[in-house]
Amino acid sequence: MLDEVVKPRALLIDFYGTLVEEDEEPIREVCRNIAQETAEKVLWKRIVHEWFEIFPRLCYESFGENFQLEREIETRTIQTLLDRYAVDLNARELVGGLYHHWERPLIFPEAEDVLAKCKVPVCIVSNVDNDALEKAMEFSGLYFDLIVTSEDCRSYKPRPEVFSKALEMLDAKSGEVIHVGDSLYGDIRGAREFAIPSLWINRWDHDLSESDVYPDYVAPDLYGILDILNGKKPG
Repeated sequence: MLDEVVKPRALLIDFYGTLVEEDEEPIREVCRNIAQETAEKVLWKRIVHEWFEIFPRLCYESFGENFQLEREIETRTIQTLLDRYAVDLNARELVGGLYHHWERPLIFPEAEDVLAKCKVPVCIVSNVDNDALEKAMEFSGLYFDLIVTSEDCRSYKPRPEVFSKALEMLDAKSGEVIHVGDSLYGDIRGAREFAIPSLWINRWDHDLSESDVYPDYVAPDLYGILDILNGKKPG
């Protein structure tokens, strides 16, 4: 973590899990449905754990000519679990619930206030399909002039393409911005590998002790952004 706060001239901000709610609950619901149909009657938490082993790997492998939209990767993840547990459910029907969430996420209470007080350029960087993000922004009332998605770059965080494109759009160097996100894997690891200082939004008080990647700053909510912009250490 940085001892001295360096005020950025622009912000990179993740969308899902940072400004609006992530899709953990819809994912749990899918996993509960699968668990109920298994012959072994396995615990749904075990299937959730397997989900978060499969999905990030498929995202990381999906880039360039091999790129797939997030909806397809979610469908592949579900189908892998259905095959693994010999469950006869329809993966594309199950992914529909996730997509409904992506299009209509609830905004975190402080998001609008914090964004209104940010007097520096903001670029959204999101691992999501363009159509879902457009509908989510319309639903939440959040609008941004600068947006970079995985679909735009044919690559997912923590790969560097999304971060590189955001810096290009901001006409900024890596040390002149801060990336704000909730995912240690996608956001914090990706920013660190691109030498971008990072603010981890740790809403649920997760333990960092077993992590192999560390953010430069940690805050329980988005007000940490304003602390940094005011030259104060958040948290």
